[in-house]
Amino acid sequence: MLVDNKIIEDGNLGFLIKVLRSLGKGKLADEAEQHLALARQLGDRHQEGLAYNKLGRAHYAMGEYEAALKLDQKDLKIRQETGDKANLLTSYKNLAASYKALGKPDLAISHYQSAMAIAMETGNKTEQMDIYLSLGELHREQLHEPQASLTFYTDMLALAKDLERKDRERQAYNRLGLACEDMEDNKAALEWREKHLQMSQEDGDKTEQIVAQQNVAGSYKALGKPDLARSHYQSAMTVAMETGNKTEQIDINRDLGDLHRVQLHEPQVAQSYYTEMLALAKDMERKDRERQAYIRLGLACEDREDYEAALEWHEKHLQMSQEDGDKTKQLTAHKNVAGPYKALGKPDLARSHYQSRPPLIGLRHCGGTATANFYGTVAFLSPILICTLTDVRRICV
Repeated sequence: MLVDNKIIEDGNLGFLIKVLRSLGKGKLADEAEQHLALARQLGDRHQEGLAYNKLGRAHYAMGEYEAALKLDQKDLKIRQETGDKANLLTSYKNLAASYKALGKPDLAISHYQSAMAIAMETGNKTEQMDIYLSLGELHREQLHEPQASLTFYTDMLALAKDLERKDRERQAYNRLGLACEDMEDNKAALEWREKHLQMSQEDGDKTEQIVAQQNVAGSYKALGKPDLARSHYQSAMTVAMETGNKTEQIDINRDLGDLHRVQLHEPQVAQSYYTEMLALAKDMERKDRERQAYIRLGLACEDREDYEAALEWHEKHLQMSQEDGDKTKQLTAHKNVAGPYKALGKPDLARSHYQSRPPLIGLRHCGGTATANFYGTVAFLSPILICTLTDVRRICV
């Protein structure tokens, strides 16, 4: 873990993570102590702080955020003692990332702001740009404040242009589109996403083009323009197939299927896309996408009133969710299986699957009627209770 002269080099993180992964959890503390002991023997506080930093990032990479936080705090203390501005800035950013991962956004914001103060004091525009990105992500993803995130992304964009950082400019356009989408300002989202698409085409970045085309398609779909949405999904598919990106092909087939089923009301076409999605998901061994494909194939068959086929697909989804032990997915699967049984005139089997779900909420007295409304359908259950819920059956897990 140390090179021959016993100095921990900046580029050793990947190797360190590999070694840490090979160790049992009980040995991690011992390894840390060994490194810190060697660093202290050097009499160099910088190296000691670097040891904390590297070990903290290794724990973070492995999802051990509490351990990472403690090491980050020790690194910060050393940087504050030595007055090393550059490494102090990094320490604040690392602590912010650990707090964010631990679901403590207020503490994360505080440390990002401390890092920003140093970045502005030292005139480090590159760090300012990256901190604006991190703050934008935090406000959008964890605090669900897209308006605040929009401000940070705008500042990021200005710095990216000033520094002529095309990669960060593209990233800012992408994030501005996401923030506007979260605000349901789909016209503004489309404008930002078209800028992202234009840049990715100019740069010849195929991976970015796939993402940009899909995002533009999503905005057109939200604006009720399915033909334009389909055109951009198909452009994304062309690039995905050209580059052999099967993962993106899975998602594009899903999105095209949803577009044809939900907006264009063409379940037969949708079924073709979902079938392609399923084949790719199996080929890639993507169990999550395989489950999604079964759900959607079932829904497409229901829309075609082919309830026998719908039942088969929904039962496959149910079987997978039971094998995985995922209770939430089992809930969705049981509801989906119950629907075709009801449509096939088999109320007892429908009732069995409705009753396989967890205890219901939102029940109200119905004056002795014998019906209960589930997700837009009627199942024959208790003569006393009725449950009226929204149609969440078509929200796929």
